[in-house]
Amino acid sequence: MNYNDLLNKLDNYNIKTEKIGEDTIIYVYPKNNDGSANLDVGIKLKNSNGYQIWGLYEIQRNKDYKLGDFSIKDIAFLGLYITVKGKFEKIKGNNHVKSELSVFCNRKVQKNAKKSTEVCHPNYFSLFSFR
Repeated sequence: MNYNDLLNKLDNYNIKTEKIGEDTIIYVYPKNNDGSANLDVGIKLKNSNGYQIWGLYEIQRNKDYKLGDFSIKDIAFLGLYITVKGKFEKIKGNNHVKSELSVFCNRKVQKNAKKSTEVCHPNYFSLFSFR
C-alpha cells in the first residue's frame, strides 16, 4: 500500500506530517473557508519510538482523545482515512426514505404480521430513533 496515495485522496484537508526523533505523527484538519487549517478539531495518527503500535486520536481544542490502537501500519492508515471521512464528511440522504420504509412496513403488517415483524423488527432498524 502506498500511504502517500491514500493521504493524497484527502486533498480537501490540511495534512501535516511530523518526524520528531523516532516518532511519526500525522495530523489531518478540515479547512476553513479561507483554506487555512481549522485547528479546533482534527484527527491524529501517531507512531511512538518506532514501535509497531499506531495510535489514532481525535483532537478537540488541543486535547487528544484516543480512538484506538493498530498493530499493522496498513490498517492504521486505513483507520485514519475512514475516521477522517466519517468525522468531517456528511452523507447526503434522501428525505423520502423514512416515509417509504414506513409505508412498506405498514403494508407488511397488514398483509402478514409474522413476516413484517421479521423484516421491520425494531432490533434491525428504527425509523424514529437511533439504536
